[in-house]
Amino acid sequence: MKTAVFTIASKNYFAQVNTLMDSLEKNNPQWEPFVVLVDECSPNERRLIQGNRSYTLLLAEELPLPDFKKMFFRYTILELNTAVKPWAFEYLFGRGFDAVVYMDPDIRVYAPMTEINEFLQIEETIVLTPHITKPLSDDKKPTELNIMQGGVYNLGFLAVSNGPQIHGFIKWWENKLEYDCIVDIAGGLFVDQKWMDLVPSLFHKVVIFKHCGYNVAYWNLSTRDVSVKNGRYYYNGAPLVFFHFSGFNPLDIKTFSKHQNRYTIDEIGETKALAEQYAQEILNNNYEAICKLEYTFNYFDDGTKITDFMRRSYNRSKELIEQCGENPFADSSAICCMDPDTSIVMTNLMEELWSLRTDLQEVFPYHRGVNNLAYAAWFIETTPREYNLDKKYIQPVQKKLDELLRAKAEEQPAQTPSETARRPNRFYCYLLRIGQKVKPFISRHCPPGLKRKLKSLYVKVMRKAYYVE
Repeated sequence: MKTAVFTIASKNYFAQVNTLMDSLEKNNPQWEPFVVLVDECSPNERRLIQGNRSYTLLLAEELPLPDFKKMFFRYTILELNTAVKPWAFEYLFGRGFDAVVYMDPDIRVYAPMTEINEFLQIEETIVLTPHITKPLSDDKKPTELNIMQGGVYNLGFLAVSNGPQIHGFIKWWENKLEYDCIVDIAGGLFVDQKWMDLVPSLFHKVVIFKHCGYNVAYWNLSTRDVSVKNGRYYYNGAPLVFFHFSGFNPLDIKTFSKHQNRYTIDEIGETKALAEQYAQEILNNNYEAICKLEYTFNYFDDGTKITDFMRRSYNRSKELIEQCGENPFADSSAICCMDPDTSIVMTNLMEELWSLRTDLQEVFPYHRGVNNLAYAAWFIETTPREYNLDKKYIQPVQKKLDELLRAKAEEQPAQTPSETARRPNRFYCYLLRIGQKVKPFISRHCPPGLKRKLKSLYVKVMRKAYYVE
């Protein structure tokens, strides 16, 4: 049986990619390795990220993607790296492989995947690994609700053997990911992963593989007891096959994973030594140089930074997609449109950002009405700092705000503060900046009750900063 194994990454993640590929070469040398690069790189960068390794490097644009420039613009780096996955499966099956295995780049393999080879002997099999196989008994993150919101199965691993139903499976998945591979927990979506919840009921020969030595990670480590015998790791008595180091920073291993608050590196028993070894392997693979490489698709062709809410606005609007043309990276001015309503200050970017942030919705509930000028003042003051938003998207807002304020001053000189916009209060703006800096710490370490109180306080401070009554 001819099997391909692949991963997907942008160039700043290739220290992890190379660690995975080295471990695959040692433990599963019969699988042909591929890496899909979701990025652009110069010859010098390619030498840096791949070195002399023999895996095949594919550019994402070599895959059979629909309107790849539009797709690259539509998604964030996380979303795009997951969105191209089904097209990579299609490409590799098209090259004649009988089976294809996907693995996230932050995985490290420790033993041959014998069980997976056995599953793949049966045609049209789909192998999934669930995040958890036992109930979680505390209220730490991720909770069981968090797991359900992100998807029951972890798509850091997927193994598929070719057969009659697989073409339909891949086309179904591609159809979902062309536009809906987004992070929108409130809307019920989490990139490619959440869609997999439907696969066991939509397709047959789906294996839900619960082996405790596969896909060990922060989300299931609390339910998998670790032991070491003769230098080999076991979880719940099962030999470790691969560990998924999701959210792991080799330069700061104390938190173990940035996506959880259940334990620190000193609270995971003998797994600590495994994590320390993995951190050293990544560092030895030139991590500190590679992680600094810029993601090409974070910028327009003229160097202007692309924000996440620009991408979301683009993805939601057929008119904007048409306005930006075949290559949305070519014209950085096309992404921003002023609302035709001359009585308010509003661009599509302002509208999109307001829809994405619940704090803005609380502070400026009537963002197109009585709170409009205050919201515009917030946008002008805050987005260059928080989002590195280019001044070309700020200047039209400032100009329109100034025009409306002059007009209102001439018509009604004695307006109330809630009906106009004054210069933001610097003291309260300073408190807001502190709040933004400590937000990651609060998210990871504070209990839910305290988080709600702090959020309420943050909203009150924001109201005072922009005189919203």
